[in-house]
Amino acid sequence: MTELSEIELKIPHSRTNIFVIAILILSALGIGGVIFVFAVRPDKDNTAVIATILGFLLPTVTAFIAASVREMQASINGRLTQMLELVKIASRAAGKLEGKKEAKIEAAEERLP
Repeated sequence: MTELSEIELKIPHSRTNIFVIAILILSALGIGGVIFVFAVRPDKDNTAVIATILGFLLPTVTAFIAASVREMQASINGRLTQMLELVKIASRAAGKLEGKKEAKIEAAEERLP
């Protein structure tokens, strides 16, 4: 019989890593774009171009962050459900063992004069 602490929870593959990588790539592209604009047009006002770059990237990154949070929440909920099932199985097994112990004790008491 294995204890509950020895039972491993199966962790489903999550798309969270993909979202984090996408966020990092988009952030690097945004920083690179801003640096490129400053390098190409050092003497001009770049506010409108930078606002356009950030205006595209910020909502996209925000959407990826929301999607990654949703994936993590689904993963955690799945693990909690699985853990509750394992606790139910372990409790039932512990109850059966306790019943067997009580049966052995009662049988031993009956044999005593």
